[in-house]
Amino acid sequence: MKRIDVKTVLGFVFFLIVACDGGYRNCPEHYFSETYKSYIFFEEGSYWVYEDTAYGVTDSMNLVFQGISFDDDCSYRGEPEEELVQRFTSSFFFPDGKDSQIVGNAQLGIYNQRNTRPTAYFNEYYNWGDHHIDSMQINGSWYTEVRYFDLGNLEAYWAKDVGLIKKVIPSWGGDTVYNFELVRYELK
Repeated sequence: MKRIDVKTVLGFVFFLIVACDGGYRNCPEHYFSETYKSYIFFEEGSYWVYEDTAYGVTDSMNLVFQGISFDDDCSYRGEPEEELVQRFTSSFFFPDGKDSQIVGNAQLGIYNQRNTRPTAYFNEYYNWGDHHIDSMQINGSWYTEVRYFDLGNLEAYWAKDVGLIKKVIPSWGGDTVYNFELVRYELK
């Protein structure tokens, strides 16, 4: 039986470490598309006011922060991509003045994957639960290029260059489902 030399084993291990970067070299970089930006990106200070007429409640959603960074990680966790962070206040969901942080990522084209209130889910690339609507009227105003997402317990309607125009969101712990429709908005 032939005995393997320790130097041979160490040399082989060294070769594997140096030669094998794995599949994580020269990863493609992902940036937000113009389409994604037209539905999601707005200036700080922009606001949207929604009303649920069935329950007589309103929600004023204000964008207080928007930041874009680039994660250059090329590993099993993901590929290099732009990442979006937005913070909103909400008169209905956070009446104490706290804000809610919403995250988006360029690689998957997803916004608010966890359905964090006060805003809703958006996905640029996948058609699961996604419908395109040419135009839609809400509270007497017409909106075009509407994207509609139905996630079972949540519905979201997004209009190009306006943002979220309708959100159907269940209450935190009860059986109530709120149907908030856009009443007015101002984009900064």
